[in-house]
Amino acid sequence: MLNAHKRIAASPSSLTIYRKFEHVQDQLRNGITTNPEEHRLAVFDKVQAMPLETLACQWKRRWHNNTSLANGASTKGPRYNLCENMRFCSSAKTFPHLDGTLQGRMNHPVELLHPIPDSCSYEAAALAEPLAVVLHACRRANFTSTPPNPRGCVIGSGAVGLLACSLSIALGASSVTAIDIDSTKLDFAKNAVGVNNTWQVPIPPKGTPPPKDKEEATQRSKDLANAAMADLGIAPNDGFDIVFECTGVESCIQMAIFLARPGSRVVLVGMGTPIGTLPISSFALREVDIIGVFRYANCYPEALRLLGSGKLRGVEKMVTHRFPLEQTERAFETLRRGRGENGELVVKVMVNVTSPESAPRVGTMAPPELA
Repeated sequence: MLNAHKRIAASPSSLTIYRKFEHVQDQLRNGITTNPEEHRLAVFDKVQAMPLETLACQWKRRWHNNTSLANGASTKGPRYNLCENMRFCSSAKTFPHLDGTLQGRMNHPVELLHPIPDSCSYEAAALAEPLAVVLHACRRANFTSTPPNPRGCVIGSGAVGLLACSLSIALGASSVTAIDIDSTKLDFAKNAVGVNNTWQVPIPPKGTPPPKDKEEATQRSKDLANAAMADLGIAPNDGFDIVFECTGVESCIQMAIFLARPGSRVVLVGMGTPIGTLPISSFALREVDIIGVFRYANCYPEALRLLGSGKLRGVEKMVTHRFPLEQTERAFETLRRGRGENGELVVKVMVNVTSPESAPRVGTMAPPELA
């Protein structure tokens, strides 16, 4: 089962190991140990494939220490997400490109396969990739110490933003506010994920002239932030302890800075505007930290554990549309449109290769003969 991205790419597959490849035949027969998690894999195991290929580079030798946000366990590992030679499935960032995961069977490095907990379905496991992005963002921002039980805000209520809301709640945020321009997304954030507050960005009246310069555009973003805080009952000199910006839109990044209280953090999760104008005095003089996030590193095991823990509210409802592999083009069109055939909200679209929930477990039957 595959998970279609908004950017018309495919995220990693939730797979079953059906056949052992020749170069690991003996290891698979006897069980494979993957480091650092020390998982043992066998034929018929359900696994999630981390969709990247790390080549030899300095970042594979640079290790960092993180604290697991969920259980305090130490998570050490290389910052391979910063490797300039890393290739990502379906991404055109590097050449030669690496094929995406819209395929029935894959030959994938065993060290990049992570066991799916029994309590986690294939469909939920396919959310591990966007959740890993959010988990990495929380680690980068030291979420649980900024301060404990922070007041959180998430700008953008797409799949990544909704997962940021859900994870913030699970990690003990005192309140979470979702901000978006789409009221149906905010309704989902409120009713399915359980955020405390929502605020809809008003659409400018028809005929409103565009900003005449960067200063006016920045002032409009500040006015929106002030309006949001006023509606939410937050004092003008206060704000949020941590703001996740999940759109990548320049005006939203500016708004995130104005929404942050002095001494807080803004986490840039969304990728969109490559070069933008930022209100430097607003964050520099108030010591608001701007934190960049690029993909993730050493997050998959915990992401899968969280998805199987039942602690993330709303994840079981985030897959709103499903298509067989033969209707992939239709799936992408649905995702691009943002609405289903009946006008319903589209959050995540799944492309099903087979019927993975009926996949055999270890010892239940012999593997199928594959060409």
